Amino acid sequence: MGSSDGRVIVITGANRGIGFCLARKLIADAASEFASSALEKPPQLTLCLCCRNLQAARAAAESLRSLAAAAFNSASSGRNLTSDSSWCRIDLCKLDTSDFDSVRDCTQWLLNRYNRIDMLYLNAGILLVSRVDWFYLIRNFISREAWSMLTTGLGVLVQADFDCQDGRRGVFKTNVGGHFLLTMGLLHPPGGAPSPLGRHSATGQASRVVWTSSCNASRRHFKLSDPECRHSMAPYAAGKHAIDLLCLHLNQRYQPAGVQFCPVDPGLVVTNLAEGIVPLWFWYLAWPLLCLLRLLVTSYNLTAENGVHALAQVAHPGERLRPDCKYFSRTGLLGRPYMGVEPISGSQDESKMLYQSLLDYAELRDRVS
Repeated sequence: MGSSDGRVIVITGANRGIGFCLARKLIADAASEFASSALEKPPQLTLCLCCRNLQAARAAAESLRSLAAAAFNSASSGRNLTSDSSWCRIDLCKLDTSDFDSVRDCTQWLLNRYNRIDMLYLNAGILLVSRVDWFYLIRNFISREAWSMLTTGLGVLVQADFDCQDGRRGVFKTNVGGHFLLTMGLLHPPGGAPSPLGRHSATGQASRVVWTSSCNASRRHFKLSDPECRHSMAPYAAGKHAIDLLCLHLNQRYQPAGVQFCPVDPGLVVTNLAEGIVPLWFWYLAWPLLCLLRLLVTSYNLTAENGVHALAQVAHPGERLRPDCKYFSRTGLLGRPYMGVEPISGSQDESKMLYQSLLDYAELRDRVS
């Protein structure tokens, strides 16, 4: 097993969108902490980008290294220190969460590379929208469905799905199943080897597993009898609720061993996912209206920088996380981001049933009890 000095943060789906902006934010926050300290060099930070497209990941890594050097120069202003980006190491690992063989290969690579992982961000995901139901939007704009429609997009976005080569449904496998297999593989390494996830022997700080959820998460569209969301009319929304629900039992089971699970909603952000719903020009035309609607809907973060606010906030060691809550990136009318928190919708019994179903789904029953 390779050594890992300093803080190690693993992010899936980090070559663009929320994942890439989160990596930038984590570098900026580390540099900011260094600027306010008396240290001559920032503490070592390792970011591992787990991506399906390694070519895009390499370009993202180069951009992050340049950012790290620039952040160091800015933070060390007046200290006569030489420009340095070595304090922030960027590692790359290929990962396709819709391919279990790829997930297993990535898991083994991480186990070989790091003896500790401080933060694991389960961020990779897909949203497939076959069309936008404009008639539903107009018809319900002043109805009792308006609030749900504005805050979640349910009813307006007609969601789609696909079958993977192994017959599993693609949206659930990409967003939930692959990440579950990755996390369980890190928690229960083969041969009884020590897990890189757990309480730090020196600081006592727990590892944190942060799962990117969504304001689109819908308990109404999720059924425990259909955990894969095979028959759901909104597979993305149902899968995101499954993420929230699953975290309840995972916290109960693994928090005593020093692993905390936390679902975080980045809100509505205009990234590559949003561009797949309607053309980019539409978002910019609607931008003033969406900003005004922040009076009512604070989940309209719009920019990735605002969307990653809570994702970065929960990485702070001093931030105490509640095991039964979901965290939200929010933006006020004047554009200032802040973090919100709400109880997770669901019970421990439901969460445990989902966990047991996923053990069978990911073929982990013989390895994890």
